[in-house]
Amino acid sequence: MTRGSPLGSQTNDRSARVLAACILVTIAAAWSIGARWVLPVLAVGFVVRALWGPRYSMLARLASAVANRLGPVRLVSAAPKRFAQAIGAGCLTLSSLGGYPRVGWAIGGAVALFAALEATLGFCFGCWLYGTLAARGLMQPDICVDCVRPAGGVDSPSLPYSD
Repeated sequence: MTRGSPLGSQTNDRSARVLAACILVTIAAAWSIGARWVLPVLAVGFVVRALWGPRYSMLARLASAVANRLGPVRLVSAAPKRFAQAIGAGCLTLSSLGGYPRVGWAIGGAVALFAALEATLGFCFGCWLYGTLAARGLMQPDICVDCVRPAGGVDSPSLPYSD
């Protein structure tokens, strides 16, 4: 779930990883039975999470309940996670449009791949992209202290950017 803090809202990274696993399994199951109608349903969930966070998403609530049983909460900035959800929403919406099911499944497969990276390795592509854009001044870096190098060029082991 999302919590407020002086640095902006935060979310549980463990919940995000469990949610990614749920999304991966859902897309894989839908593909295996040819249920392309699942993609727009997932897209709605992505939109809800991008706009309002996990509070109103049933899948996110389930993931949060499971994650709370797996271990302690690890809070991270919510802004990059919401950015990633918006990317997923756009991709799954695009995959749901038109009469080209193979293209739709390919886009859905890309979303599943990124969900697999998040679930297994903890690599959030949308978060990485958010940090890259913030480092270039294209996103608000003050929202996500974890996304950009601190003022003065001091390196931090948690930051992926180094000279």
